[in-house]
Amino acid sequence: KKSITIIDENSKTVAISKNPWIAVSDPKGSGLIYYWNTETNETTPLGSPKPSYWIEVHGNDERSLSYWWNPETNQTTALGAPKPPLYPTNQSYPGIFNQQQPPQR
Repeated sequence: KKSITIIDENSKTVAISKNPWIAVSDPKGSGLIYYWNTETNETTPLGSPKPSYWIEVHGNDERSLSYWWNPETNQTTALGAPKPPLYPTNQSYPGIFNQQQPPQR
């Protein structure tokens, strides 16, 4: 596993793993693949694109809002935003920002 440090007033570390979505061949031999999430056991329909990988980043206490971070693209959502869709689209998703690094809190 890799880990990153999100700098805030208490300097906390968030452990992250590589993208848990892995390609699996159709067991019926169609030649199509589907994706399986090794952490949540979710699967996609056959022929779907690879899902996006979003990590929820929590604040220091239960009253803090969380946000979502994509470690592959380094995009983040606004505080309190819902988890972005699994599949990347050409349309912009409200509240997603491109970042040089995860936002400081």
